[in-house]
Amino acid sequence: MLSNMLQNIIQSEIGRKTIEKIEIPISITKNIKNTLRPYQINSLQYFIAYLNEYDNNENQHLMFNMATGSGKTLIMASLILYLYEKGYRNFLFFVNSVNIIDKTRENFFNISSNKYLFNSEIIINNKNIEIKEVNNFDYSDDYNINIFVTSIQYLHNLLKENKENAFDITNLQDKKIVILADEAHHFNAETSKNKIPQKELFEEEKSNENWENTVQTIFQSNKDNFLLEFTATIDYENSFIVDKYLDKTIFKYDLLKFRQDLYSKEIDIIQNDVDKKYLMLGAVIVSEYRREIASNNGIDLKPIILFKAHKLIKESQENQEIFNDLIDNLKEKDIDKLYKSNLKENDKKDIIYKAIGYFKNKYKDFDIFISRIKEAFKKEYQLITNEKTKSSEEKNDKDSKEMSKQNKLLNTLENKDNPIRVIFSVNKLNEGWDVLNLFDIVRLYEKRDPDTKNKKAGKTAISEAQLIGRGARYYPLKIDYYNDDEIYKRKYDKDLDSDKRILETLYYHSIKDSRYISELRTVLREHGLLDDVYCREEDFKLKENAKKYADTNFIFSNKKEEKSRLYKEDKTLVGNKKSFEDIRTHLNNITFEYICKTGSRKTEHAINEEKNLTESEKLQNLKRESLGKPKHISFRDIKDYIKINAWYKMNYGFDKLKPKFQDLKNIGELFENLRDIKFIFFNLNDKYININDEYINFLTTDFYPKLIKIIDENYSEYVGTKDFYPKLIKDIFRAKKKKIYDEKLCANMENIEYYAQNILYADSDLEIDFSTKHIYEVIEYLKNKSYSNIYLFRNDQDLAIYNFDNGAAFYPDFILICEYKKEQIHYQVFLEPKGKHLESSPEEKAKQDFLLSIKNNSNLNKDTFELDTDKYILFGMRFFTDNDNNNSQKWNDELKNEFKG
Repeated sequence: MLSNMLQNIIQSEIGRKTIEKIEIPISITKNIKNTLRPYQINSLQYFIAYLNEYDNNENQHLMFNMATGSGKTLIMASLILYLYEKGYRNFLFFVNSVNIIDKTRENFFNISSNKYLFNSEIIINNKNIEIKEVNNFDYSDDYNINIFVTSIQYLHNLLKENKENAFDITNLQDKKIVILADEAHHFNAETSKNKIPQKELFEEEKSNENWENTVQTIFQSNKDNFLLEFTATIDYENSFIVDKYLDKTIFKYDLLKFRQDLYSKEIDIIQNDVDKKYLMLGAVIVSEYRREIASNNGIDLKPIILFKAHKLIKESQENQEIFNDLIDNLKEKDIDKLYKSNLKENDKKDIIYKAIGYFKNKYKDFDIFISRIKEAFKKEYQLITNEKTKSSEEKNDKDSKEMSKQNKLLNTLENKDNPIRVIFSVNKLNEGWDVLNLFDIVRLYEKRDPDTKNKKAGKTAISEAQLIGRGARYYPLKIDYYNDDEIYKRKYDKDLDSDKRILETLYYHSIKDSRYISELRTVLREHGLLDDVYCREEDFKLKENAKKYADTNFIFSNKKEEKSRLYKEDKTLVGNKKSFEDIRTHLNNITFEYICKTGSRKTEHAINEEKNLTESEKLQNLKRESLGKPKHISFRDIKDYIKINAWYKMNYGFDKLKPKFQDLKNIGELFENLRDIKFIFFNLNDKYININDEYINFLTTDFYPKLIKIIDENYSEYVGTKDFYPKLIKDIFRAKKKKIYDEKLCANMENIEYYAQNILYADSDLEIDFSTKHIYEVIEYLKNKSYSNIYLFRNDQDLAIYNFDNGAAFYPDFILICEYKKEQIHYQVFLEPKGKHLESSPEEKAKQDFLLSIKNNSNLNKDTFELDTDKYILFGMRFFTDNDNNNSQKWNDELKNEFKG
């Protein structure tokens, strides 16, 4: 059924490779504050591909079905910029929750907020653009971006009452509007009521029967209107909903994929057979332990606890009273009772037991720790959020001020000047709440409401799963030696015993209630927030001989450094000096083709990739043949004033280039470096063509954006040092506990003498074959040549090495270590098996080039250790690519030739 989804139809008709080649316009990339993640880029590529293919459609209605926390509002901001460039000026955003409205205003209008999504200056087509908040479109600004942010309730009433100066449908008919509907699953009452009314899943305080009609009335008021809906929740079990959205869902990125791509926290459920007081205390201890671990790793983290009542505001108020009594009168004996309870229940493995043990060891005078808890969780640092939801227009002044203050605290919880540590709530925060530093949710009630008729989880479990989904947003961690683009991803899935794993885990605390927890686990699995039951956990460790060797021997790695720290006094860069020659090389590998005509379309493909063209690209080639004889020109053939005018339209001043390339002094030298870049123009000799206009259009829409993208991708503020430093092997390859999901990729290595660890859990069959079969011939060769202490280590994100050019971290899959007895020389070899389908990608080629450059570019630094670095040799091998016997033998021979003897 889902094969008929619009996203899949577009992919089938246009081709995945063609879609992924679509450049994100500079109007987006240079005007949004945050860097787009790969899946966000992909969602925009599908939208652009759709418009290119179906631009003549009327009333275009599309759905983005994207996970909670995946950045839907950033996608909206990007679409606003893109559609502004396409001629749209009026944007209507609505939702059903006042909290989301306040948050969205921060996103779109408050330039001083850290939640603001745009750059401080927005420039499109060389014009400064403002974003203006409006309450109707009667007096909208045709030059700028006008956004009306409201609730669906208010919008519905406006249209229904037809007040003077209100949002009158007759005033909309001559205006093109982009409608942005957030949490769009609430606007489907008419569609879904035939089977499963939405109000059974989400408790609303006012009827939503006609909201869907309201949306459609506005949407249909002008044939050029867009309706862009966004939700994490589409009920694919409701055939009526599926019928409505299947041909409109342009991009699907659900929670399961979001979590598999490591963008979410992990979820862990803690059950305790204790009363409310000790359930609260357990969460407090865990929260403070998390804060301690963060501090120990140089991270300033203020973790939040949410105490959840069932339905009544009175319950939440009582919970706050119990909590404050606990904190005010906390004694060491209370913590001891909890400690013993968790020892008995969980056999020393529980996080609460671990946390209390840590603090008992740290504080000889435990009263100091008690005082720390009392200070951290005092009443001033608490927030209770139980007001009934009202739209902004329904509140009186007092309500508005209090609600505004509360929402500001809720929407800025990550800010350093926000003191809140604890939140008490009923249901207000289940939707529309963006928070990254929520790490503990405590269920302070025992009621459950299973759907016994349909044998499904009840509304309570669904609501809790929804809240957990909001809390599962990942808190970015710049820690250890991960790349900057990995700070938004989990890092410790392959080291379950790491103390730092608590920094990327959300704990759900509950009293013991096996039936309810079973319901909740089912819902969480359905939402993609929990794994299906995995096979088992295994302890990965060095085997005894390898462990003895690791205790006293060394392994080398380099460091990642800022370029500014690596300049000599004469301002030359230590190591590789970045030259514009690198950029020119990239440009020379691209064919730039441009078709001069009204609504001109352009295509480009890398040289020598014709064999990989999709059917759509082949069709474009056939179309190109009918355009007549092409004209070949070079960059130097375009007049300077045209090149300069086009450049300044890009909002990329030369001052941004100068620090990146020491061989460029002015814009003239930039153009001189580009003079021989070749272009192919079609229809350039047409008598109706204005050649200069076509040149400007080509430069601003094609060549310059690609140039800037290549510059940004190939320039880094970091480099990998040429110096490699020793570390004791035992400090790198520590014992770890890991989850085993696929038995076929798990191999017991106890009887393979040269393999250092007891178990191999591989990413592919190729890795297993490589480490158990293909490398065996090389090992035997080394033994026969009097080599000893031969060990193959699986490097499962244990040791990073950093690319010399840009400082990107790389973890070669295997490291071979051995000693040549005759000369007492130690070898360290980086090895990487790689599937042939990955070998040719630019990212993988950069890794292979780096491996091959290590031999002649590494300087071994003994650091603080007493060792003779002349006795160590480091090198990397080209990728081992497949199981072909001839290729394997050639690779083996190349590796053997690197060793002495």
